[in-house]
Amino acid sequence: MYTSIANVVQQFYSISYLIVTFTTIVFAIVFVLLSYFALQSVRKYGLRNAYVIASFCSALGAAIKCFGPRKDDFYIIILGQLIVAIGKCFVSTTTPILAGVWFKSDESATVIGVDVGCQMLTTMVTFWLPSMILKHDEEQISTSLKVMSMIVAFSTSICFILIVIFMQEKPKLPPTILQKRKIEQIEKLPLKALLKNRDYILFSLSVIVTYTFDSTLSVLLNQILMSTFQNGELIETIVGTLLMGLGFVGSICIPVILDKFKKFKLTTYLIFSLAVVLFSFIHACIWLRKEFLLYVSVALFGFFFYCRYAVLVDIIAEVTYPYPQNTVFGILAFTVSVLVSMFIPALSWLIHYFGTNSAFFVLNLLLLSSFILIINAKWNLKRKDEENPILIAEIYDIQNEEIVNHT
Repeated sequence: MYTSIANVVQQFYSISYLIVTFTTIVFAIVFVLLSYFALQSVRKYGLRNAYVIASFCSALGAAIKCFGPRKDDFYIIILGQLIVAIGKCFVSTTTPILAGVWFKSDESATVIGVDVGCQMLTTMVTFWLPSMILKHDEEQISTSLKVMSMIVAFSTSICFILIVIFMQEKPKLPPTILQKRKIEQIEKLPLKALLKNRDYILFSLSVIVTYTFDSTLSVLLNQILMSTFQNGELIETIVGTLLMGLGFVGSICIPVILDKFKKFKLTTYLIFSLAVVLFSFIHACIWLRKEFLLYVSVALFGFFFYCRYAVLVDIIAEVTYPYPQNTVFGILAFTVSVLVSMFIPALSWLIHYFGTNSAFFVLNLLLLSSFILIINAKWNLKRKDEENPILIAEIYDIQNEEIVNHT
């Protein structure tokens, strides 16, 4: 929320853009420090407890930030963000686990896509809500920031209550026999073999580069547009809304198509190549100051870029089957956090001293490299290979027998 209004936060608290970016960087730093403890806690105490802790920390952190909208109290904002970041450590890698525990493999991409889509919606709100509430009169900025903090505190408190009341650890029966077999095999799987998996390394590096690109662009979008356009705030609101709004649509539609037809390679190549081309158009539009073309390029880019998360995460689950996804994605998330904590301040410094073109050069390079990595993968989809007609028939027989015994 704070980086989307970085110019206002910078002015109100009399700090630099770099300090404002720390409200986001703190999440990466905390995950690097606490990831091992958090991931082991999830493995030992389960998903429900992880979500209860995360939602409680989100509500507590949001409540603390309600006391921060005063000119000398930026440290309170950081404290609130720190508490939220601690909670997020427990759920950063749990979406693929939820998909595996509660849903069949041909539904997992859709589940992950819905999760990504919900994140897009919440991020979209951070772009247009401040423009509706925030006033530029210095005396009213404090009130506006407090109102936004109270809205977030109320929303996160409701989420905490709902999770405590309704969330269950897992279904009574595994959704498929593959999930049951996977649970039985987990303890026999050495980490060394996972790290020798060529497809896992290449796809994980692609996800790492993609997340680094996305986090850096999202945080620095305000700085990029404010340094380029006179009406940068209005343009940022429109760009952010289009980017996340179409990202929501893409993250739902493309995974549904993927689950339906299982054309992993074709789908991935298509969305990656289009994202590279469209981001080059975005760079050109900002460089030439073409607002309308910028909006069109951003909308199309959002649709094809943000669906890649669900696609890549589902592919990684395929190529690493039957490894526990907490381990698979924990390694990935740790690496992402390290890179994000370095790239965001580095590119903010580049924009400040050398202009937006230098930052766009780095971002274009990141996006292109994420595509090159997946081209070199072997695409050995292990989970898909196990789901043959004979096995599916066995699944129904065994599950029906278990249901009869259970009843």
